[in-house]
Amino acid sequence: MNLRTTLSLGLLFGAASFGLAHPALEIGGGPSFSWLAESGPFVGKSQGRFVFNADLGLELPIADGLSVVPSAAWVVRGDRLRREASAEAPAAINSSVRVTYLQFPVLLRAQFPAGPVRIELFLGPSLGLPLTASMHLHLMSPPGNEYPESELDQKITDWARPEFAMRSGLGARFPMGRVSAFARLTYHHGWTDVFEADVPWGGRERFGRNRALDLSLGLNLPL
Repeated sequence: MNLRTTLSLGLLFGAASFGLAHPALEIGGGPSFSWLAESGPFVGKSQGRFVFNADLGLELPIADGLSVVPSAAWVVRGDRLRREASAEAPAAINSSVRVTYLQFPVLLRAQFPAGPVRIELFLGPSLGLPLTASMHLHLMSPPGNEYPESELDQKITDWARPEFAMRSGLGARFPMGRVSAFARLTYHHGWTDVFEADVPWGGRERFGRNRALDLSLGLNLPL
């Protein structure tokens, strides 16, 4: 029997021996609101964008009301930015950035009874691996300008870099027999720049840090 199998069996039998809840599989997903901080050459005022998230996790109880939850999540991040026309730059620019990640958060979760539901608080780090990235630019020239209105779609997957982030939030769990439904709101705070590219002012820079609010609705299924 190898070490991994021994540890897994130890968690299962340890939980049963000390009266802890059983490990549980969690499936959830929902809408997210995402934006970029320190957007670098993505010029303009951040307007944010609505995207999506879906995750599959394993809840491992370590004490009464306390658990560790490693999971894998498919998420979309990005932003919409707008630069208004001015005397120095007569064309307004709308830009849209979209990146798809496979993320691996590991959360420490605490639960507290509150009548028929249980309130959850959680915190933990996350590693995100980029899968695809794209950018859309819309140049809107004013009437009479010598430059026509134009649009550009560009794949920028080669700009995307792995992300380290911290996730924190709160939720509510609604027991339904052995199964529970949950609703959770998570704040995602990127620690590292997620793009690296040549910049107009020369050289190569890293820029862009993800921020997001994720709403997740799903089920907790005891094993």
